[in-house]
Amino acid sequence: MDVISWFSYSIPKAGNKDDENEDAVFPAVGIGLNGHQDLSTFIVADGATQTSFSALWANYLVQNCSQSNLSEFNFYRALSRAQKDWDKSVQDKNLPWHAIEKVKQGAYAAMTWVEIQHFPLHPAYSFTWRALSIGDCCLFIARNKSIFLSLPLQHHTEFNNTPVLIPSRSEKIDSIKGKVQTARGSLVMGDKLILASDAISSWIMRNSQSDQLEFVKMVKEIKNAKNISGFTNWINGLRKRGDLKNDDTSLILIELGQGGA
Repeated sequence: MDVISWFSYSIPKAGNKDDENEDAVFPAVGIGLNGHQDLSTFIVADGATQTSFSALWANYLVQNCSQSNLSEFNFYRALSRAQKDWDKSVQDKNLPWHAIEKVKQGAYAAMTWVEIQHFPLHPAYSFTWRALSIGDCCLFIARNKSIFLSLPLQHHTEFNNTPVLIPSRSEKIDSIKGKVQTARGSLVMGDKLILASDAISSWIMRNSQSDQLEFVKMVKEIKNAKNISGFTNWINGLRKRGDLKNDDTSLILIELGQGGA
């Protein structure tokens, strides 16, 4: 039996091109199996649209964090590397003066990072998880066909236009001091986790947290998508009905073993 399977998707706003997507995910878009490896990492980052080169910033954050084990100390080390990468990339660009002024303000992004540890010899709780989050990308954990935990937000009314965001400028690092949220816990075979950017996180909270049928339906939609085209069709359907805000949309579904919805 495959220990961990995952479905990773990320698409831009309707009407935008793929290279205009300001979200970033790890693992990259696709479907995968992690077999019996001990440690698995999953990340979703959402670049702030109103800031300069935010897609680049989200990608550097994900790239550097994915190369480290999850801890708050390692996050700040990865953040420092990402800030240097972003700064070098924008300095290498030939920009007009007004763009240079905007770059001086830096880019911003929300991010949630999850690490799952597998303990194959433990008879009951054979997994542990830990998470680190800044902003409004959310983690959901489900058992027995319903969500029992979400973080860093718990209700769709908590989403607003001023979330805490990670700065690309090192001199602005104080803006997140004391605001990095971490959590950990245990998991069992059959549990499911979802990592999602803000628009679809809000939709999940409105539709699935207290309704088992809606959660089961949602998981089936994600798995039946099978590829990025299928996922795009599902998301665009929600957008057209007015159920989902037209925003860059990223989601990773993680399943532990076989079983459940």
